[in-house]
Amino acid sequence: MQSQDPEDKTGTAILCQVSDAWPPIQARLTALSTEIQSTRVRSIVVVCQPRMRPPATIDVSTQRVFVSKLLELVAIMVKCAGGFIASRFKNDIFPLMSQMLGSFAEDLAASEGKNCFSLYNDAGFSKSAHPRQTSETSLIVSIVQCLASVFREPSCAEALAGLIPVAGALVLPFLGEKGELGIASVNALQSMLQVDADALLRPLVQLSAQSFPPPKPWLTSSNSEQERSGSEKDLFAPSLLQRRAKELVDFINGLPEQELF
Repeated sequence: MQSQDPEDKTGTAILCQVSDAWPPIQARLTALSTEIQSTRVRSIVVVCQPRMRPPATIDVSTQRVFVSKLLELVAIMVKCAGGFIASRFKNDIFPLMSQMLGSFAEDLAASEGKNCFSLYNDAGFSKSAHPRQTSETSLIVSIVQCLASVFREPSCAEALAGLIPVAGALVLPFLGEKGELGIASVNALQSMLQVDADALLRPLVQLSAQSFPPPKPWLTSSNSEQERSGSEKDLFAPSLLQRRAKELVDFINGLPEQELF
């Protein structure tokens, strides 16, 4: 006997629509992200010469905006479908997002001439990096906001908790950014921390320039030495990255005890 509950019918209809709309969205995202990654140049227009066709121009900036809008659509679908979309997101979308976000994180490390993140220790960066374009920043914001939406949805977050170490490591490099990107990074990390705080505690503590408690606190040096070391640290103003990392560590300390998955 079929359910007569209108809410059940509405929910089923939404899931059917999500299922029908997913293949073209996934295909379009795959094609566009591959195209964007293959160029890896900062010129706005790229010239292509496909077979049996006259030379065509591709506006890379427009392609980035299109991907941003598709990710906004994915975020809406996550809110509507919840855990129903979890496996599709993990297998179809997250690999594309992580590849794009990882490339932008590499560019950020190269532009700063240093690498503070262990995820990219073996990347071999060049210190000559191109300035980031507005369309690139918008794309990064859309990726980070999509991740925030995914881990903010309880049923989806529970199914995707295993992605948090990788997703968090990809967002951390942008924690010190000003403007919308920095705020979006904080929100995304908070969403992940509410699901699994332990996965990101150590890198956040390291970025906040704090030290982990010693295994045997009773064997530490005297209070005078601790006060002296603390005064030495105060001589240097913390960066925006350090301040936000510390705020997130405080956010973790204020969370209720979490269940083990």
